[in-house]
Amino acid sequence: MKVHRICFALLCVVLFLSACNSGKEYPQLLVDADSAMVHGRYDEADSLLARYHDVGDNEATTMYWKLLVVGMRDKKGRPLDNLSLADSLCFYYSRQHDNEKYGRSLLYLGGTYRYLKDYKKALEQFMKAEEVASSARLFRLLSWIELQKGDNYYDVLSFDEMVECYRREFEYASLLRDSFQLCLAVPRMAMAYTHLDNVDSAVFYNKMAMQWGRTFHVKDVEQKAKNELADIFIQIEELDSAKQYLEYQTDNAYYWGDYFRAQNKLDSAAYYYDLMFRTTKDAYVGVEVLRELIDVSTSRHDDKAALFYYSRFVTLQDSLMSLNYKNELHRTEARYNYEQMKEERNLMARRNTFLTWIGCALLLLSLLSLLCFAAYRRYERLQREKKEAELAAALAEERMLRQDAQRASELNEQQAAANRERIRSLERQMVLLRRQGEEADAQRLQVESRQLQAETQSLEAERQRRTEAQEELERSPLLARMRANAGNDKFRMKEDDWEELRRLVDAVDNNLTQRLLRLHPLRVEELRVCYLTKLGFAPADMALLLSKSQAAVSMMRLRMYQKLSGRRGSASDFEQLIAQL
Repeated sequence: MKVHRICFALLCVVLFLSACNSGKEYPQLLVDADSAMVHGRYDEADSLLARYHDVGDNEATTMYWKLLVVGMRDKKGRPLDNLSLADSLCFYYSRQHDNEKYGRSLLYLGGTYRYLKDYKKALEQFMKAEEVASSARLFRLLSWIELQKGDNYYDVLSFDEMVECYRREFEYASLLRDSFQLCLAVPRMAMAYTHLDNVDSAVFYNKMAMQWGRTFHVKDVEQKAKNELADIFIQIEELDSAKQYLEYQTDNAYYWGDYFRAQNKLDSAAYYYDLMFRTTKDAYVGVEVLRELIDVSTSRHDDKAALFYYSRFVTLQDSLMSLNYKNELHRTEARYNYEQMKEERNLMARRNTFLTWIGCALLLLSLLSLLCFAAYRRYERLQREKKEAELAAALAEERMLRQDAQRASELNEQQAAANRERIRSLERQMVLLRRQGEEADAQRLQVESRQLQAETQSLEAERQRRTEAQEELERSPLLARMRANAGNDKFRMKEDDWEELRRLVDAVDNNLTQRLLRLHPLRVEELRVCYLTKLGFAPADMALLLSKSQAAVSMMRLRMYQKLSGRRGSASDFEQLIAQL
């Protein structure tokens, strides 16, 4: 009872703390901004966050506001490179036991690592976030996590893993029936199959993305899907299909260049490539376009243009190398500062963890001691009850056997007594009939009297035989030895012992062996199980006497019941059947 009270008290404390933590309320403006961000209304979320300035001294509200700010940057593809802020959110919400916000914090921290090109740590954070979200069954968060994991795998060119992540994201979005999540999931599925060179699947998902973008008025998704379809059809040289997805926009100049180059219209291709180069603000796209312009100019034998584009290509590539070097320097410095801060915090956390583990170990040791003591007391009680039950069962079985034997003996004696009484009655009637001179009737009664005398002698002989056979069995040294060594795994019976046991059982039970064999041709081991069952041995004792496992003996008994009766049954059914034979 004391153990139960302690457990109940601990449960009440945990529930009380959980209730306290779940009672936080945030300003409605932040809640609305959160909802808008989750459903893809980023401009609305930005506006709401910009209107909120009253952070105050409330720590929970402050951390929630920071979470939304970091989340907005992450959703728009511009994560903060401030690892300490994202990590502080993870640390705070892990202590608050808020799985939803803790998972989001881990997701944003992973996004920050990915922005800093630390893909391994990014994946570790995504995995932690997935574990938290899975335990709490947060399917919307799981959808975002799978999307970020897929993008991370895309960055390291692990396309097989990327496809699996995008497929799971699509399944979660379909489960939630979230149109915004589906608008994000479908284009990524198309991109995944494009990289796997699965043209049919890529076309299918791009058409689906175009339809979703048109239905929910997400122009970026629709336009990107059209461009991807055009690019695919250009690559497989289905130019008529590609043209129906191309629009005359500056952003599509690169695809128009590919379109005309596929038709060997080099002047038009050079025009659109040059237009793309002059309008793009992405240096990486500029490098790719310059490569195409150099190839087209060379094919047109325009050496002057080719030389011009090549000089621009070298200049732009050098500037990109310098920019990458500066960015890497900045990221390395940020990681160094973060690692220093993290090391200090980890040192404090390890000390606190060590003290916590010592307290938990002492508490656990106390609980284990109480449980072991309670288990030991329970074991003693069960053993005592088991011994009492076994003794009661043995006494009841012995009483039943004695009653059955006594009842059979009484019935035989009653029948013999009734026959003797009938014989005396017939003799008196015969005397009267002879005196009256009716000799024929007297002869008839004499025949009946002789028959009754023969039957009585037979009953008495049978009773005498069974009595002698039973006495011989009970006095048998073999049976005494078997019962004395019940439970002794070193005791073994010889073939002569088994033959003697068969003779004794057949003598008592009217040739039990022959009657069993008439029902089914049993094996020698099966017959021996029947003998032991008839003598009342337990399956465990049978296993020792037969040098088999208890499970094998139990299975043998069940199969023999099916052989002898033709239907399935239990161990008790088998025992009843043998008892009735």
